[in-house]
Amino acid sequence: ASECNFHQVNSNYTPHSRAVVQHYLKEGGLLDLEVRWRKHFVDTMRPQHLPKLWSLTHQEERLGVKAAENRIDQEQYLLATQGASEDIDLEEYRKHSRS
Repeated sequence: ASECNFHQVNSNYTPHSRAVVQHYLKEGGLLDLEVRWRKHFVDTMRPQHLPKLWSLTHQEERLGVKAAENRIDQEQYLLATQGASEDIDLEEYRKHSRS
């Protein structure tokens, strides 16, 4: 370890957060991640004072309303709810979705 060059860029490195997002994009959409995270939170922390309208599927419900009212980009809605059949370069996707 003392011989490592910490200034050398590792072109194969993928940040954990990006790997997680990529996984969920391939496996059914980002909403699955959110629901699992919220369920884990409830099961682990057993909160006693959540807001009245708090739910495991809040974001899914919210996006459904936005989609029904045409207030969300259809491509983004499908990524969130169904994922993607191929790898997506998230940095490139963000650049193009902002323009």
